[in-house]
Amino acid sequence: MLRKSKKEAPPNADALAQKYQQWKQFFTFHDKDNSGELEPHEFKGLHEGLLKNNIPVKADALEVFYEIDKDKSGTISFWEFTMYLEKLRAQKAN
Repeated sequence: MLRKSKKEAPPNADALAQKYQQWKQFFTFHDKDNSGELEPHEFKGLHEGLLKNNIPVKADALEVFYEIDKDKSGTISFWEFTMYLEKLRAQKAN
C-alpha cells in the first residue's frame, strides 16, 4: 500500500519564517504604544535601526515613512512594513 507523502515545505521556508520573526520583533519593539501600527515618531527609531543594519533606505525617515504607508492612513502596519522590506530584498537580489 502506497502512502501519500506529506507536502514538504520549500527549502528556504525556515529561513523566511525566521526572517519574518525578526522583522516582527523589530517592528513590535518600535511600536511603543502597542497599537500594532507605527506612527511617524515611532518609525524614526525603526528607520535608524534599518540604517545601522545597512538596509538600503533613504536617509529621510519621513520620506521613507510616507513611501511605506501605502493606504495613506498616517501609520504603518506590519503588513506594509513587510511588503516594503520584501521590495528592498527583491531589489537587492537583482
